[in-house]
Amino acid sequence: MTRIWLLVAMALLLAATQSRAADPPPGFYTSGQAQQGRALYGANCAACHGASLQGGAGPALSGENFRGTWGTRTLANLVAFEHTQMPPGKPGSVPEQDDLAITAFILQMNGAPAGTTALAARSPLLGRRVADALAPQGSAPIGAAAPAPPPAAPPPVLTASSRLPAQAELDGADADPRNWLMYNKGYRGERYSRLEQINAANARRLAPVCAYQLGVVGPFQASPVVYDGLLYITTATSTHAIDAATCRRKWVHNWVPTGPDTTSVNRGVAVGSGRVVRGTQDGHVFALDAKTGKMLWSRQAGDPSLAQFFAAPPIIWKDIVIIGRAGGDWGAVGKVMAFRLDSGAPVWTFNTIPTGTEKGADSWTRPRSTETGGAAIWTVAALEPESGLLYVPVGNPGPDFAGDYRPGDNLFSDCVVVLDAATGALKWWYQLNPHDVHDWDTTGVILFDRSDGRKLLGAVGKEGVLHVVDRERQTLLYKAVLSPRENADLAPTPQGIHVCPGTHGGMLWNGPAYSPRTGLLYLNTSDWCVTLISGDAEVRYVAGELFSGLKNGLGTFDPVEKAKSLILAIDPYTGRTVWRRDRDGPGIAAVTATAGGLVFTGDQNGAFLALDARTGSILYEFATGGAVGGGIATYEAGGRQYVAVASGNGSRINWPVAGSATVLVFGLPR
Repeated sequence: MTRIWLLVAMALLLAATQSRAADPPPGFYTSGQAQQGRALYGANCAACHGASLQGGAGPALSGENFRGTWGTRTLANLVAFEHTQMPPGKPGSVPEQDDLAITAFILQMNGAPAGTTALAARSPLLGRRVADALAPQGSAPIGAAAPAPPPAAPPPVLTASSRLPAQAELDGADADPRNWLMYNKGYRGERYSRLEQINAANARRLAPVCAYQLGVVGPFQASPVVYDGLLYITTATSTHAIDAATCRRKWVHNWVPTGPDTTSVNRGVAVGSGRVVRGTQDGHVFALDAKTGKMLWSRQAGDPSLAQFFAAPPIIWKDIVIIGRAGGDWGAVGKVMAFRLDSGAPVWTFNTIPTGTEKGADSWTRPRSTETGGAAIWTVAALEPESGLLYVPVGNPGPDFAGDYRPGDNLFSDCVVVLDAATGALKWWYQLNPHDVHDWDTTGVILFDRSDGRKLLGAVGKEGVLHVVDRERQTLLYKAVLSPRENADLAPTPQGIHVCPGTHGGMLWNGPAYSPRTGLLYLNTSDWCVTLISGDAEVRYVAGELFSGLKNGLGTFDPVEKAKSLILAIDPYTGRTVWRRDRDGPGIAAVTATAGGLVFTGDQNGAFLALDARTGSILYEFATGGAVGGGIATYEAGGRQYVAVASGNGSRINWPVAGSATVLVFGLPR
């Protein structure tokens, strides 16, 4: 009898244990708190992350992207991130109690059950993982490992239906009047077109021809690429091909991320040998058929859990694809990578942070800091076809603002590194800002030859200074200040310092243009300052989290009313400003110069502009309805010159104008 009662007791105990294991997790918030958080989220977060948390200017805060990014971190980590880093440009402006309510709303939208106790500042629940709150009823017990999915078979490598544009066409892209073959038109990055059908005499007659909406409200920073009547443009996850004269859609390819997205930025494609190539936010590089949009090959080249992703467009040269890896603001180390165009097979890599016996390794006097040292690639490289030299702009070191964490000059951050494009071997470099503590990435490079025959390199960044270097002698000729500077030599302090240009000042992801017709350089730059408040004495790296070293994220921006764009024409012999036009709002859009005596650009308030290249007079202005933060391309189709403008949401800067991503095409009336 004793044995029978013992068996009964054991059965009851087992049943109770199974019942507890199947019970839903305790509520981590109340319904009322989540309802309050809904309104607060709408006021502070929805502009970037979407009204339904689906993502936009910021990453998605729902579904697998949210679980993959935050699942293993604690609720305290999530609340602290919201409070100290968000919203961009105004970190800490939302009270902590409101951040707790926003967290409750995010949990509710991700299926976490409500409870009877509100999430509070000192609640022990804050120490639990986010995944604990999201675990559905009947799931495996907290801490149990999920079964590993079977390894995915490598995708097949397919052949493109065309071999065009051929290498000879890419080599001549800078001089090609019909096409706009690369992000900056050609390898040299001059952004100059020989077309002159639209000119200073008739620009006032410009009018919209057609428009194409890409269906997203996230960042739209890509430049149209045009070849043989087709225009290619991207968002973070989609690639579109449209008729360059009518805006009719030819094909769309939608990429489904396989890992968490750090941001929502993609700046465009490269085309060559029948292929359209781009990178993704979850660390992939892939090629599509230029005629059909069919996937030809895909390669995983970055770990999205470590914020290794691709934002810059690649370039194609001699049957290889060259692209740079981003993510430095999250502690990811940059890398320049080359792949075979026909298959995606690796060819070479170059580490933007040298270690061991590599040249420049001694510029990191705390070797451990190289593991999270940034030096990411955010923008497109330039290439000199005749020599095969590749000029790569490299971003800031990490942590962005905590210089004591990484003593030394921190090569090759804030540099232009010059590589052998065939092998990736380092040839030489020029550093704009040794030991940067202001997040002043090098963002733009241009190769141009003055009328006196001197071969020059122009390099710009968020410091707001143009550096002109003799690329044969590898010597600096001069620097030209482009935007006001304040406390440029001071590091952040606990009390806070006001720095100009700020985190979104100077020149961002679009570089200069050069017109051999006028002999002038043209730039669109930002005068927008920021207050930097240093963080705790101990800077801690957490994979996937912003690694700025500041108490206030990437800084607190000045009020938007103080932000200006400065559109400049610079004498390349002296650095003297020939003319300047000021506009409200930061200057982010590309500049494009033409043989018709025009400079095309735009502003964050949505204006597309055509200016007289010699005087800076505004000849035409059109309200696009969205911030112009991407490229502007001009090309010919059917004997007619067109201008394509990328209009939408320029960046994650909470600018008031944030339209849907749209390509607008302009031309002269028939």
